[in-house]
Amino acid sequence: MLGTLDSRNVYERLKARADTLLENKCYYGAVQNYAKIIEGTYDKSLSGLFYARVYHNMGVAHARMFLYKQSVPYFEEAYKIGQHEESLKCLMAAKRLAMGNNIIESDDASDQEAALKSELEKLADNARYSDTYRHLQQIEKLKEEADITEYNDALTGLLDDWKKQYIKYKS
Repeated sequence: MLGTLDSRNVYERLKARADTLLENKCYYGAVQNYAKIIEGTYDKSLSGLFYARVYHNMGVAHARMFLYKQSVPYFEEAYKIGQHEESLKCLMAAKRLAMGNNIIESDDASDQEAALKSELEKLADNARYSDTYRHLQQIEKLKEEADITEYNDALTGLLDDWKKQYIKYKS
């Protein structure tokens, strides 16, 4: 592994580091490393595919921090360079999520947009069956049953978990 890293140029090493941070849910660190590549001097020895992946992953890192509006230009650039369907799907999803409740429905939506809308709705429905959602329902039930001590303890535990996740994202 170390021998492989030695043979790579600076941008390839930065991307490898950023990709690892992204995989480990350290999104802020990933963004910082991808930004160094994007803001650096364009390296002609690297392929367009390399840069398309950098932009795509930069968009992913922003989206995973719920910064959908900031992720849009990165997905646009990734699609412009690489023409990959995954980047286009992420771009459409990021635009839709960035608009939140201000989504304007249109009968002119393309088949791709309609399929994406259906996929996002299915994901939202499936979220109701997730462990996190069930845990939140259990906490809400404690509140309804007026078990305030248990409710506060459960809520404090959940918030502590979220704080740990947030700190990890920011590392």
